[in-house]
Formats: sequence, structure tokens, C-alpha cells
Amino acid sequence: MSLDSDQKRAVEKLSRLRAGALFMKMGSGKTKVACDLIRRKLDCVDAVIWIAPASLAHSEKYIGEVKRWSRGFFKKISFFTIEGISMSDSKYMEMRKLAETRRNFCVVDESIFIKNIRALRTKRLVADYKLFDFRLILNGTPITKSLLDLYSQISFLSPNILKMTERQFADNFLVYFFDGVDPFPWRRWSKPANVEALIEIIRPYIFNSSFDSKCGVRVVDKIFRLSADERRRYSRFKDAFLRGKLYVCFFTVAQKFQMAYTTTCAEKYRAAVKIVEEILGVWLMNGG
Repeated sequence: MSLDSDQKRAVEKLSRLRAGALFMKMGSGKTKVACDLIRRKLDCVDAVIWIAPASLAHSEKYIGEVKRWSRGFFKKISFFTIEGISMSDSKYMEMRKLAETRRNFCVVDESIFIKNIRALRTKRLVADYKLFDFRLILNGTPITKSLLDLYSQISFLSPNILKMTERQFADNFLVYFFDGVDPFPWRRWSKPANVEALIEIIRPYIFNSSFDSKCGVRVVDKIFRLSADERRRYSRFKDAFLRGKLYVCFFTVAQKFQMAYTTTCAEKYRAAVKIVEEILGVWLMNGG
């Protein structure tokens, strides 16, 4: 069966890469596209490592679908479950040994299952990304909670795409409430920011019809009147938020001064002046 226009564009774009993401809706032929991409790399691939949720990997229908589109190289495919990567050390080591000893193409289906950067399965796959010569993630819904869902999925493709820690990602692309207590507040609640900038960073590595079209953000202002109780609650929330910002500022200054204590007195003074100038500049840039 021939490829439709979207599938052709996906194969054309991702076949030029060693790592990519295929974000297409259910029923749009992700498995078919993945197998076509593998087929184009068969000259430099000895094994295919196919990782999927247990509900899929243990399904005859799913395996049959993969087999249907992988004629000619199905025997090269070794199936592993995402859950097994963390729950079974023996299965994880089996996968790792295969990746270390064979030229391979790794497919992670339903990559949303590795969105949690704290989960062992995610830590292991992200840490081992270099073992996979080619990497492809598949998903119909890559974001279920917040933009943070993308962080670990893109990190598996390559940490060099984002070149950011989780905190840096949150600071660049999320708006979150910091109370001065929780070290990872963006994991509890956040809303997106700078979405267009993030899309521009990941666009070269992703096929998605919405990403590949011109993306615009429309902002609509709405005015609401608060009741007396809502105003009090808003005031408490605002005060807590500002205290959190002050805490972050103080903590940042304290850390930088600690690093400066190892220098000589004159250097210490110059370092202090530079730090204060930097902080004042950021403060003024953000509206004081």
C-alpha cells in the first residue's frame, strides 16, 4: 500500500535524521511510517529495538500490525515493554546488551509513557540514548499535562536539541508559582510560555502537521470583577508569589557570593559589583 501525502512528508523529513519524533493521530499510520523509515536504514542496521507499553507489546493485533509493515525485516525486531525497562533489570540489561553490540534502530511507541523525568524507565532510556544508533519516538498525544511532557521525550532523542536542564526548560517555557519550599514547583502546576520559541527549537526533529504549518499564538484579554473574598485570596496568593521571587533572588545572590569568597579581596569586590549589576539589570528588564 502506498503512503498518503502526510506519510510521505514524514518519511522524507525524518529519513534525513538519526533521531526524530513522529507525532501523528491514532489511525494515521504511525507504525507504517516507522517501518518505512527503518527500511531506509537497513543497510546500516542489524537489529531493531521496539519499545512499547505492555498493553501494546503483548497484543497480537499490535504485533500483527508491526509485522504487516515490516515485511523483509520483521525477524530483526526485538520487542521490549516500557514498563519492563524499569521493573525488570534482566530485560533492561538484555535490551542494553543488544544496543551495545549491534547496529540498531530504536523505536519508542507511545513515548508519553516516558514523560516523567523522575521515573526509572525515563532515566534509563535518556541515559542510554547514545547506545541507539537511530532513535524514533511515536505518539498521537505528546502532551497530556503541560509542555514539560516534551522535555524528557526530546531529551531521549538527544539532550543536545534543547541543551537545557529541567529547571532551565521550566524557566524558559513555563509560567509557574514558586512558594520558596518546593524545589520543583513546575511539576505541580504550570502554564505554557514562549511556545513559538520552543516549537522553533524542536521543529527540525519532529513531524507533526500542526508543527509543520505556520504557528501563531492569539492572546485574548478578558476583564473579570472579583468578589471581596476573591480579592482577599488573590492578595494572599500574590504576597506568597512575591515572597517566592524574593527568596529565589536572595538564594541566587547567596550562591554567587559563596563562589566569590575563594577569590582575593579586590577580585571579591569586582565580582560583587558585577553580580549586583546583573541582578539589577534582570530586575529592571522584568519590570522591577
